[in-house]
This record gives sequence, C-alpha cells and structure tokens, in this order.
Amino acid sequence: MSSYPRIAVIGAGLAGLTAAYRLQKHGYDVQLYEARQRPGGRVLTTYEGEGYEELGGKNFNNAGAPVCSLRLMHELRLEAQTADLNFNALYVNKNQLTPAFALLKNFQEPADFLGHLEAIAQQGKNLQEVIDAVFPNPDLNQFFASVMRSYEGSDPCSLEVSCYDTLHMLYSLFKARVTQFAAKGWESKRKT
Repeated sequence: MSSYPRIAVIGAGLAGLTAAYRLQKHGYDVQLYEARQRPGGRVLTTYEGEGYEELGGKNFNNAGAPVCSLRLMHELRLEAQTADLNFNALYVNKNQLTPAFALLKNFQEPADFLGHLEAIAQQGKNLQEVIDAVFPNPDLNQFFASVMRSYEGSDPCSLEVSCYDTLHMLYSLFKARVTQFAAKGWESKRKT
C-alpha cells in the first residue's frame, strides 16, 4: 500500500491525462474520471474516407510553440506530423461546397457583437440556443454549430452558454478571412 494519498483527477482531456500520468510516475495512486464516453477532450480522431482526420487536435501549434507538450511527446516517443495548411474552410450542404467566407458575406453583424452574444447567452440554456439566435440563416447556423462541435469536441446542445466567447473568437477568425479574401479580390478572380 502506497504511503501517498489517493488523488482524483477530473477530466480525461490532455491536461487531465497528463496530470494523472505525471502523478502516477511519482508513485501516487490516481483515479481518473471523465464525463464523456471517451478520453481525449478536444482531441478526437475520426475515420473519414480513406484515412483518419483529427477534429480539434490538429491545431496544436497555432498559438505558439507548445514546449511542454512537445517535451511530453518526446518522453512518450511520439512523433508529431506537421504540415503547413492554408486556412480555407468549406461548408458542405447537399453536395454543394461553399467557402465559409461566402456564407458570412451577407451576415449583418450587430453593433457590439460580443456584447450581443453575451446578452443572448444570459437568456439561453446551451450554446446551440445562442447560435440559433445569432445565426438564423440555416447554412450559417449549421456551419457555426459544426465549427463549435469540431473545436470543443461536443455538440453545441450540450455545451454551456459560457462558450459564447469561443464562438466569438472563431467567428472573428472567419470574419478576418472574409476581409482578407475581399482585399485580394478573390470573388472577381473566381468568376473568370
């Protein structure tokens, strides 16, 4: 019997799994608890077509060098697969591909959009209700529900309304892409 206390780690995402791993390496008796039916948190691998696709976890390096994570990967003898990708989100509906920026082109953004999201979130029960109120256009609604599902690893109906700030951050990324495409004259080139 260990002289160390038993420790409970809540959540089997990358942080929880790493904490449990490190504690166990130091001799602690660790119990790991997860609400979902699977470990991994935002990291979710699916089989699509002829290969595997990462939902969420593939954006590992986009916020700066993940020094601690890379050290852990080295310790576990894991290799990172890297690729430079152009960010060009596409929305698929009834076998028709539409660039995300085209969906946003006609969206009328409310003044103080973040404040608007916050006010809606205060009235909602889950993030899907916020998405429904902000994006009544069915394609735009489905697009942002899919974006949030991919980013958070859960259906927006099961996500807390407090995720509205993540929705705002992702919306802002797509909006910046719309501005970038407009500045490059993408639409006029596409017509030729």
